[in-house]
Order: sequence, then C-alpha cells, then structure tokens
Amino acid sequence: MQTLGTTLKSARQAQHLTQHQVAQDICAQSMLSAIEHDRYVPNARLLLALCQRLNVAVSALKLADNFAISADASFNHRVEMLCNAHQYQALKDFLLAPRP
Repeated sequence: MQTLGTTLKSARQAQHLTQHQVAQDICAQSMLSAIEHDRYVPNARLLLALCQRLNVAVSALKLADNFAISADASFNHRVEMLCNAHQYQALKDFLLAPRP
C-alpha cells in the first residue's frame, strides 16, 4: 500500500516535475521533500493544493486508512466518514471550509 508521500512523489515523477516546480508558490521545497518521505503530514489546504498541482484526485488518496491528517480526532472522523461514503465534493468543501 502506498503512503501519501509515495503517492505524491510517484505523481510528481510521472510528470517529470522537480520538487521545486511542484512546491513553487505552495510550500517550501524542503517541506515537499518531508511530505514525500512521510516525515510530515500536510494540513488539508496544503494537501489539496499539492493534489491540484499534480492532478491527483483526492478520491485517489486513502486518507482515513493510511494516516491521520489532523491532531483533531473529530476532524479525522469526519474525513473518514466522507471518504467511506464516497462524498468527495462534500469532503472537498469540508477541507476548504474556514476553521475557527
């Protein structure tokens, strides 16, 4: 099973993009490297931005099965519920919604 980092890295390499190209205007190249090596779990906004840049559908990621994307258990539960129900538009809306 691929991790989030290996999924993003594979997508980047398949498009012959450098880490610098993918990270530009999104995050530091060093942060992308940490994500690709599973040393850092991106927040929802960063994850969505990287997925958009790499043309990776959020539905292609197994967020709830592979790792917690937040320290907030209720947030992770909501993501898991939406993923399991295949409610991807609702998941995107939830992830993009402003947080208090």
